[in-house]
Amino acid sequence: MSIIDFLTERFLKDVTPEILELGSHKFRRIAGIFQDKTFKLDTFAEVPSEGILNFYPDRKTAISNSGLFRKKIAELYGGRLPSEKHVSIILPDQAFGMGITHLSTVTLKINPMAAIERKVQSSMPLPLANYKLVFESGQPKGNKTPILFAVGIENVLKEITNAAFSSGLLPLSITPSCIMLSGLIRHMESAQNSPYPSVILHMGHGNSFLGIALNGLLRFMETIPIGGKIFVETLIEGESKTRQEIEKKLQEEKILLEEPTSDAQGEIPTYKILEPVFAELLKRIYEGLQTHSQEFPQEGAFRRILVSGGLSAFKNFDKLINGNLGLTVIRIGTLFSVIGPNGPLLADEIARIAPLLGGILLRPWKIEKLEKLVA
Repeated sequence: MSIIDFLTERFLKDVTPEILELGSHKFRRIAGIFQDKTFKLDTFAEVPSEGILNFYPDRKTAISNSGLFRKKIAELYGGRLPSEKHVSIILPDQAFGMGITHLSTVTLKINPMAAIERKVQSSMPLPLANYKLVFESGQPKGNKTPILFAVGIENVLKEITNAAFSSGLLPLSITPSCIMLSGLIRHMESAQNSPYPSVILHMGHGNSFLGIALNGLLRFMETIPIGGKIFVETLIEGESKTRQEIEKKLQEEKILLEEPTSDAQGEIPTYKILEPVFAELLKRIYEGLQTHSQEFPQEGAFRRILVSGGLSAFKNFDKLINGNLGLTVIRIGTLFSVIGPNGPLLADEIARIAPLLGGILLRPWKIEKLEKLVA
């Protein structure tokens, strides 16, 4: 960390920024506190943002229209651009490359950075010099130490920072959605003291995050390229309806039955169209669980799967997971209360903003840190 960043942290210890999510489907902002198992929000606003931000692994730009970006920020702040508002920015996971790797004791002593960089370069399309890398280490297990890393395209991060500045915002951090969500999981799970890990599934717009945590700390993480967008686009193609009609249909229609593994499920017309997407999602979750079990065979069964995100609102989605994977499903939105400026939020509303709530529990204004989230 540079001396300027170090001093910035010292000066901003007493600053409590708003949490600002810049997603490819919604821009959201919240501010508030967590007290007595309840989030009390004095600010909660969201506006649609479809088409404004697009993150590609091989492109050094993400903002399609700077004027429209500023317009949406103004809408988010009640009609006018804010003036020097401190914010902690959350970006979708697809804006980053992330993972957990395990390094030997010898590698950690000799040159851990080179090993991490090789891991990053093997999975990212641009030359290494284009990325900004942060990482942290967990507790050693035998002769291996887990390393959590996150990389973003440096030009994209600068582009987001500059767009924020030009919109009257002072960004104190830019963080992947799953890292903020992990802050929430750490708070909920750290007191469990269980020998069995929990699975986390956050179903976002562009992709989904799959994590495995033991007593609140991450043991495994993966980004699954399946989110709300692919469900919408699959139905648009299959039914030749507008995006608005399809989004309304997904919110209102009962797509999954009480027994989604029964033969009758295959007779639901909408499900027939979406079945390959559901099947691929379940397959990717299962593969992630298998990978973890091979790495940690001593842990045996998984304790539960915590689900959040917009797609977790699918009626009977919990039964689909339970019927196919045999896991107890808990919706994150049912584990605590959130009181917004206009009253209590419903479980489905809480599920959509879970990463932002995690941001309230973390200290996101710490610059270039991942918050000790890896086991």
